[in-house]
Amino acid sequence: MSFQEERVNRLLTAIFSAHQDECIDCETCCEQFDCLVELVNSGANLREILPAVEEHLRCCPDCNEEFQALMSIIRAETSGLLAADYENRPPAE
Repeated sequence: MSFQEERVNRLLTAIFSAHQDECIDCETCCEQFDCLVELVNSGANLREILPAVEEHLRCCPDCNEEFQALMSIIRAETSGLLAADYENRPPAE
């Protein structure tokens, strides 16, 4: 086996064995976002709270992008950059 083939085999082995113990799908991951963004924004460590979600976010760019977008919204609301005042909005038509 050539050096290149060996590297490819090691990479494939790493990819397929990376999530054997704590694999979750995108839907399960995203279901946790509502409460997680608040906790993480308050200083909680995602890896300590739900390591499976943290692992999924490291490997799934789509879920990671959604989580980061929610974190940005929460941070903007917390810092006053984004108004969370729904009482003064006109009713939806």
